Amino acid sequence: GCAQRTQHSSVRKFIGTLQIATMLIIISIHLFLRKDEISKISMDKFYLDLTISSDVAKPPAGLDVGVKGKTDKTEVIFYIWLNNEMSDLCPMQYLLVYVYCAGIKGGTLFPNWVELKTRPVSVVHVTKIAEKDLYKEVNHLWFNVLKRQTKLGTHTCRKTGYLWACLGGGDPVRDELLHEVMQAARHKTFNVAVKYLQNARSLAEN
Repeated sequence: GCAQRTQHSSVRKFIGTLQIATMLIIISIHLFLRKDEISKISMDKFYLDLTISSDVAKPPAGLDVGVKGKTDKTEVIFYIWLNNEMSDLCPMQYLLVYVYCAGIKGGTLFPNWVELKTRPVSVVHVTKIAEKDLYKEVNHLWFNVLKRQTKLGTHTCRKTGYLWACLGGGDPVRDELLHEVMQAARHKTFNVAVKYLQNARSLAEN
């Protein structure tokens, strides 16, 4: 009906803006995702029974999501936290708006553009967005809006996760937080984590 047409129109407007690129980047940073891993997330990886919420009338304080990267033997569950103080960097707010506008009820979180734009709302998506399509808007944001000259790498968001850990007010090594950052990034060895940390320190100082 009218409500469905309005909601369907909303997703067309939403995915036609840079919001979707911003959402992809922010979620990937918070979850330390490799470039192709966010396209593999499906709705059944959000475990609502573990969701942290004190008021059903308000957004939950945290959403849990299962992630299994190329080096993970088993699925790892992380929380995406609501951040009202810095809403522009809040992955929860972007994600909830996207899911609502797209009317997603199941299947892949990011189907291909054809399925996302043309199917009725409240569908279970069966396709997965191609990496070239997924990063079309991201690359536009990276090169044309942010005016970056360096290529967006497969581990850019993971490196930025380490950077945010440094910018959060502490030194992961000095404050004995490196173990927690390594767990979030799903890094198995200290040597790899230190390389990421050194890169993050260099960026933070500049």
